[in-house]
Amino acid sequence: MIRQAHITATIAPIDDNLISEVRAVIGAEAFAALAERFGGSRIFVPVSPADNHPLTVVLGREAVALLAGRFAGETIALPLTQRKHAAILADLRAGMGPTAVAKKYWCSVRNVHYIRQQAEARAAAERQLNLF
Repeated sequence: MIRQAHITATIAPIDDNLISEVRAVIGAEAFAALAERFGGSRIFVPVSPADNHPLTVVLGREAVALLAGRFAGETIALPLTQRKHAAILADLRAGMGPTAVAKKYWCSVRNVHYIRQQAEARAAAERQLNLF
């Protein structure tokens, strides 16, 4: 059974320098897996993640050890990936509610509403341009 992690789903400012450092420490492939699973949320990095900790399950022992070796005790805000962003929009368009979408993608309901608002604003701008 996978252990619950201290993961907060929220819209948080993304520190590009920190994200670059995380990517450099664990590698591009592990970072892609991390962002795909936990993007749009803030993750707390424990000192010694257990084998059933969600970070260990997603990254593997070696990468999570590297992550904990450098970032233990810190909380890292991860950006949403484009694929996750598109999947959230697809589920919303298919009729899934914001709360269910947020739970499915480990992000906040606020983040889901924000993504929906961005998409609606882009669509409205495109419709407006088509009038001219």
